[in-house]
Amino acid sequence: MSMKNFQKLIKETAEYVLENLDNYILIGENISGKSELLYTIMNKCKQNPFYFIDSVNRSFHLNEISNYAKEKKEYDYREIIVMRMQDQTFNKNDSFGSAKIESIYWMYEDRLKILVSEFLGLQVNIVINDNKNSPVIIPARLEIEKGRNFEEQDNEKLNMSNGMQAVFRLFLELLFWEDNVKKNIAVDDKCIVFIEELDLYLSENYAAKIFNYIRKKFPQFDFIISTHSRVLTVTAEETNVIAIKEMEKWIINGGESYELDVEELFANIFFTEEALMHTNDNKIDRMLRILLNNRINGAWSQLDKQMLDKINQKDLKPHQHFVISEIEDWSYD
Repeated sequence: MSMKNFQKLIKETAEYVLENLDNYILIGENISGKSELLYTIMNKCKQNPFYFIDSVNRSFHLNEISNYAKEKKEYDYREIIVMRMQDQTFNKNDSFGSAKIESIYWMYEDRLKILVSEFLGLQVNIVINDNKNSPVIIPARLEIEKGRNFEEQDNEKLNMSNGMQAVFRLFLELLFWEDNVKKNIAVDDKCIVFIEELDLYLSENYAAKIFNYIRKKFPQFDFIISTHSRVLTVTAEETNVIAIKEMEKWIINGGESYELDVEELFANIFFTEEALMHTNDNKIDRMLRILLNNRINGAWSQLDKQMLDKINQKDLKPHQHFVISEIEDWSYD
């Protein structure tokens, strides 16, 4: 793959997304270009306010909570985004502008508890030592007041798992962004949330729920996320999927065949041996369906035309010739 062609693919795909704003899931191998695509979309996003949660923004440290009083903090979301998109920070270092994410916990404590309770099925509480005469700062403690398989005495030895930290962090960031939108952004502006590796640290059970849940709770935003999770992608409701592999891209829109299309896409991208088990006719049918979908949805590119030309050179069946004629004759008028 030449760098020039790769950059062209990323540029064309980013432009398509911005021209057709909606909820999107980006999938692909680690070196496929998902992060580059996400970064390019954000860089080109000049008209719509957006917020960015990087894959490294998943920690939430209890020992930091006690350092902050129960008072309101004012931070500019733009400062946070600028820092996260810098070369030395993007995909590398956790950040929350010049502050720490734990400093805003008390501002959103009650709303955060509701989200955690609904999503994890746990009623939690963070307890701090209010003794102002204590010579040392005693770290905050997490207590579970009600939930599955927890006894009261377990709270004495309870730590926050990576998965629980990730949930706390994601919800807290989204509450912060929602607050900023209400205060600083015009009502008519379409706002976007970009999240790198949304399902990071989550089990398959919670990975299957997280995308639909945050869209339900924050319906005013379009979410553009990346993931490796098949179960997150398959169970997503009314969304679009963009997949990148080498110099090919696929765009799948929600519809009756969405689940089947996604399963086939994952087989083709992540499970090569499984994909090879399909007959050549099945592969051509799948590619023609994706090309037709791209044509209908205005995502057609020079690379799609090259792929169609290659298919045209094969020994095709009558129904495949028919689909090709549909692709070639499609009009947007």
